[in-house]
This record gives sequence, C-alpha cells and structure tokens, in this order.
Amino acid sequence: AGGGGAGPSIGDLIAMSPTLSRQLRELQADGWTIVDGPAGGGSSTNRSTKTITIDSAHRANPTDYVRSLSHEAGHAVQANDYTPMAGHTRDEYVTANRDHQLDGEGRATLNNARVRGEIQDAGGPDIGISGTRTNEYQRIADQADAGTITDEQAAHQIGQQIGQHETTSTTHENYNDYYSHFYENRWDTHHPPAGGGP
Repeated sequence: AGGGGAGPSIGDLIAMSPTLSRQLRELQADGWTIVDGPAGGGSSTNRSTKTITIDSAHRANPTDYVRSLSHEAGHAVQANDYTPMAGHTRDEYVTANRDHQLDGEGRATLNNARVRGEIQDAGGPDIGISGTRTNEYQRIADQADAGTITDEQAAHQIGQQIGQHETTSTTHENYNDYYSHFYENRWDTHHPPAGGGP
C-alpha cells in the first residue's frame, strides 16, 4: 500500500497483535477504560482510576494511536513497584523509586516494540516505538526476544536510556531529573526541616 488512502483502522492494527489484543481483554475485564484526552496533551496511565488516556490528536492516525496504546497498556499491565520511605535515607528512597519508574518506562517500551513486531509480522504497517531512540530500543528488545538477555534486563536497559535521553512532554526535563525531583518533593513534604517553627 502506498501513501494516502485508507489504511488499516485502529481495530485492524490491534487485531494484528496477539499481545495487545490479550492485554486489552485482560484490562477491560479488570475494569479499565480507554479514553481520548486533549489533543496535544500526551498519553498516560492512571492506576487509581484504571484509565488509559490517549492523546486525541492520534485518533486520526491509527499507527500513532496504536503505538501510544501499546506503550500505555504496557504500563497498565505491570506491577507498580514502590519503595516506602520508612527505613531509607532520602537518597535511597529517591534513587529506588526513580529506578522503579524508569524500569516501568522500559517495560512499556519493550511492550511497544513487541506489538510493533507482531503487527509487522502480520503484514501491517510500522507503528514505530515511542521516544527518540527507536533503533536502540529495538536492538535491546531483539536481544530479549532472542533470549540473550531477560525481559527485566531489557526493560532496565531501555529505562536507563529513557532516563538519560528522553524528555517529558510537560516539564521538558530528562526522565532521570523528572522522577528524581518528583520523589525529592514527596520526601520533603513528609520530612519538613526540623526546628525553627512556633
């Protein structure tokens, strides 16, 4: 198929990926919903409301939509690792939770790469991989698929790349700084400076 014209729909692309089809069935059975968010507002996953929000600007481009959906579904199906404050220093707490978040980004990106491969294997278009280092993420995903590294090793390697090289759509910080600042602020809110106050 050349440029232009009607290509596969969002539903067609999802059906080409056994992984994404299964994940969406499981998430729906668990009470999750997928909604369109504001155009240009980015895509996200909210565990507390069991909602995946996809940037509505992607609605007109099925490959962009399914790329974002495969990434967010990768977040939704994974455990939410968290290291509590108790028993840890501020630096330990911040580093552990930043790394949990980056590993989560790595798992979501690995999911995106696998869905991409399944769709291409089924004769569909290339949905791409979210982020700026597609080739590097695909190289790591290929190593996991070949069994030379585990999925967790792949997720960690991808997450470290994301932390250093990708920036958030909201604050434009790299993800290392973004997650570090988030957990520093959370720690500081629960540990106000000692003394001085009335």
